[in-house]
Amino acid sequence: GTIFWMNASHPWVSSVANIVCHRSEERVMPRMTTAVRLVSVLTGFLLTVSRVGATDIPISIESLATDHYVGVLPTLPTGTVVFGGVTFDLPSTRPLWTSNGAFSIPPDLIATQTVSAAGVQAVHLLLNTGNTYASQMSVGQQIGSVILDFSTGDASVTPLLVGVNIRDAAPGTTAQPVIGTITDPNVQQVWSGLNNNGILEVIDMLTIPVTNSSTLTQIILDDQSIALIGQTNPALSLKGMTITEVPEPEAFWFVLCGLSFVGCLVRSKQCR
Repeated sequence: GTIFWMNASHPWVSSVANIVCHRSEERVMPRMTTAVRLVSVLTGFLLTVSRVGATDIPISIESLATDHYVGVLPTLPTGTVVFGGVTFDLPSTRPLWTSNGAFSIPPDLIATQTVSAAGVQAVHLLLNTGNTYASQMSVGQQIGSVILDFSTGDASVTPLLVGVNIRDAAPGTTAQPVIGTITDPNVQQVWSGLNNNGILEVIDMLTIPVTNSSTLTQIILDDQSIALIGQTNPALSLKGMTITEVPEPEAFWFVLCGLSFVGCLVRSKQCR
């Protein structure tokens, strides 16, 4: 079995104890009022545990890599890197999945990353495009999708809309105008710097919230540029992937029951 040691002075122990083992003068209060107070405290406790217990799990994309960008972004850090509050693994080998595959593989490729993760709160992708020429496409056009598959057979599809939730990785290029805007609140720029040609490049993090409580089994990137806009451009460019997990709900209730029991024991004398 597992033994939980609780600090009797902890505010949660005190709060739960005061409700479950309330003082004699509080016993005149209607039972419904006590129940409402109990639900309020328990809800706050579960939400707090959920936020504190979230864990980032970086996923290696080395097996997906169609190219490597060693030397291209000299100031980009390597190793364990925190971008936008999320932990990623950026190896020194600089793996890159791109649907252009170093311009030798036809576009409209699909990258499939197999995972097995329960209680996923969000999927985070370091994702941009290349060759996002404004002369070939318009803001808001769909160029691909991110598909999340679950153990129940359900799937969640996030359309990739150029200029909305995905943009060119080199908005500073002047050779040919590119679409370099993002407006979706689930996307944020997490890095910028000059590439080896002195052109400004950025890395954006696309966060996909997950509401399905079943096990996440696959993360799929689908380049659909030919099918949707009739162009070989743009190419998707993935540099990192992380999932955020939270503990199973059963764990919250187990800890809560143990906390309530210990709180009652601590305040038993005052409950008489």
